[in-house]
Amino acid sequence: MDAGMTQDEALTLSERVRNATHHAVSVEAENAYFVVVVTKGSGDTWAVRDEQDWQWMRDRITAD
Repeated sequence: MDAGMTQDEALTLSERVRNATHHAVSVEAENAYFVVVVTKGSGDTWAVRDEQDWQWMRDRITAD
């Protein structure tokens, strides 16, 4: 399992996520690493911790 993303990796992934969805996207610190947080208008929140998370959750995040 990947230990986590650096801030630069999270910023890069956040741009890809932002381009794929109209939801709010931010980069937040989580312990010693960073995550991409996606917040839907419905209030649902997703924490994307690495590229594999994004691939796994992408369809659900972009569904609406």
